[in-house]
Amino acid sequence: HLGEQLDCLRCDQQEIPDNFTAYKQTPIFNQQTIPDGLKANHSTKTGIWGIIRVFQGKLIYRIAEPFNSEEIIQANQTGIVIPAVSHSVTPFANTQFLVEFWQKKH
Repeated sequence: HLGEQLDCLRCDQQEIPDNFTAYKQTPIFNQQTIPDGLKANHSTKTGIWGIIRVFQGKLIYRIAEPFNSEEIIQANQTGIVIPAVSHSVTPFANTQFLVEFWQKKH
């Protein structure tokens, strides 16, 4: 099956598997402190999921192929970062958020 795209039900449903746990998180970012890399297309490593947690304001979360989606995440909402899938965020004014990274429990 080398080179074939495999279906991932958890990915399609943007649902972190049960056997994963948070292992680190970013500082809280705002419109002034967000690294440029988060505003450009980037991805996590294979097997690493993420949760975008918005505490204040809102941001645009774009997921590239194969999902090609865009959503607005508001305060007290989350967005799921799918492993190895390119994505980007654009915060609005007064937005505060962080990203948690999740990996399979050892």
